[in-house]
Amino acid sequence: MFWTPDFCPRGSCRIEITQNWILIGIVRYCPHHQSLRDGGLTDQQVFRAIVQSSRLKERARWEIKLSLGLDKQHPGVPYRVNPDGSFTVLTDRASLAWMKDDLVGPLPTISPADRTRARTAAVNAIASLERPLGVSAVTVD
Repeated sequence: MFWTPDFCPRGSCRIEITQNWILIGIVRYCPHHQSLRDGGLTDQQVFRAIVQSSRLKERARWEIKLSLGLDKQHPGVPYRVNPDGSFTVLTDRASLAWMKDDLVGPLPTISPADRTRARTAAVNAIASLERPLGVSAVTVD
């Protein structure tokens, strides 16, 4: 089967994997991941970095969602992919407003204390996760 990470520009990475997420081969890389490959990482190392970067991003998003008490049906907090391939997970009310139509119920009120608590929970949750060579940075804003 093929995996096209949704965080790569215009779906430019295309990776062939097994159902157990074992790398079969790389069809193509986005410019960021190609730069990792050109920098000396093997296809396996780049794949591992892509998977772990995604895990870090999603773990941060999950912790923020839990910390803010967002409904199970809430699609989760937004993030952006920066030009260097890193991720910024957003915690402010304005960032959550873009998905208002997807929410069940009213847009949550996020106080400064709520935001600080959510950011701290996310940072602490990802602090102990493995960061292999090439993994993208994840910051919480």
